[in-house]
Amino acid sequence: MRLKLLHNPSVHGHTAYCAGVGWTKTGQQHELYSVSDDQSILKWNADGSLNGKVCDYSGSSESAKGGNTFCTSMQFLPAASGRGAAADSYLALACADGSFRLLNKSGKEEKRVDNAHTGAVICIRWNHDGSAIATAGEDGLVKIWSRSAMPRSTIAQHSRSVYAVCWSPDSEAVVYAYEKRLVIKPLQPRQRAIEWHAHEGVALQVDWSPVNNLIVSAGEDRQYKIWDSYGRPVFSGPPLETVATCISWAPNGRCFAVGCHNTVKLCDRTGWTYGRETAETGSITQVAWSPDGTRFGASGGNGSVVFGFVSERSMLWQHLDATLEDSGTIVVRDLNRQASETLHFRDRVMDFSLGFGALVATTSTQLHIYNSSNWSACHTEDLKEPATLIAQAPSLLALVDSTAISVYSYEGRLLSTIRVPGLRTEFLNHSTLAVAKDAVCIVDAQNPRVIRLFDAHTGKAMGSPVEHKVEVEVVALNHHGGGGDRKIALMDKNKDVFISLAHK
Repeated sequence: MRLKLLHNPSVHGHTAYCAGVGWTKTGQQHELYSVSDDQSILKWNADGSLNGKVCDYSGSSESAKGGNTFCTSMQFLPAASGRGAAADSYLALACADGSFRLLNKSGKEEKRVDNAHTGAVICIRWNHDGSAIATAGEDGLVKIWSRSAMPRSTIAQHSRSVYAVCWSPDSEAVVYAYEKRLVIKPLQPRQRAIEWHAHEGVALQVDWSPVNNLIVSAGEDRQYKIWDSYGRPVFSGPPLETVATCISWAPNGRCFAVGCHNTVKLCDRTGWTYGRETAETGSITQVAWSPDGTRFGASGGNGSVVFGFVSERSMLWQHLDATLEDSGTIVVRDLNRQASETLHFRDRVMDFSLGFGALVATTSTQLHIYNSSNWSACHTEDLKEPATLIAQAPSLLALVDSTAISVYSYEGRLLSTIRVPGLRTEFLNHSTLAVAKDAVCIVDAQNPRVIRLFDAHTGKAMGSPVEHKVEVEVVALNHHGGGGDRKIALMDKNKDVFISLAHK
């Protein structure tokens, strides 16, 4: 896997400090919005070209005392399941005058909250289902607001500024950074907070992946670090050349990006570096990943907006090696015969998987299935929603999108669709979803102690859910034998492994 940066200095975008970026969907395409101290919000095409100005946000607020304000942070409402096509159409802007605003995609201000904080609102974040907002301020407060920007609670008070805040996967807690420490603070006042010393300098940024449940942080000590959900250290990166100014998980939880002065690094989920690219951007202020996790936009202190692309991702299965050479080309190499096949796709490949003698690739609109015995033949099916995860078994595969889990044969025939009320498909990954020839198994994102089993051919639940004593982190199904021999293997948060019959 490699990182490529696209930066075109000849594109005349912002003329001052660029505070943040965020993705939104327009029709079938995703666009990047950026906000700057030049009082403008611009939008960019996914290929890095400028698409024009959205609006000026220079209107004064009560707390600005008639003067212009400056944006410090931005985020679009997440496109959560069940909220429809316009789910991500609202943009939250945090401002240096202590206010924050909610805008629609055309730039019209729908709501403004003056005096939300004393001093600047440094960070603003939606929770994962878009039902609440968290803000962190120069006044040392962390506040929770409703979706309509009504105040709910102040969950933390400190004497120094809180520079970053992020929601937990279940949206029942937040993690925030103040001074050299990180704090996980539950929303329920009676629950105990978890606090630990994280950096030797001020902790500037924090992000919590809803997919792998890991926390990453960046600080003035020039380091980036990975923590588990209990504050225990997982990885500490080597010091960068300059202060680590931002950090952000990819939506699929497989990698994250770290930004510093004129530099962006791409790291895998264990912390090791995939690639490092430089551009004349000044300090990177924010990294925002596209929903498919194949690219990101980044804002720079000199007003630049750059685009990062993840390329050359590879997978190995037995004697076959598949590499995504560019956005529309996969090269498959047979290591036994010293031969290769080049597969071309009309649209950009969002994800691919290699296993059990088949290569499965998805674009934003189609599913492509190749058999290793005949690379010239391809089964192609149209998709209603872009897939976020591919899981393979010997005789079938599962695709996860924003609304359901769809099970297909390797001939491209839809076998079943699994829809469960409250199923948070965006939180599923290869550790929490398992597929066999007759069953699909998932860890319930809302209650990780529960494992649910479904018939792969009907989509219906198979028996009662399996309940474990503690949270389950990894689940697997055996692939041999018939339905009566099907077994579930799980590993819980204590790293203990259990095996159970799927049918009791």
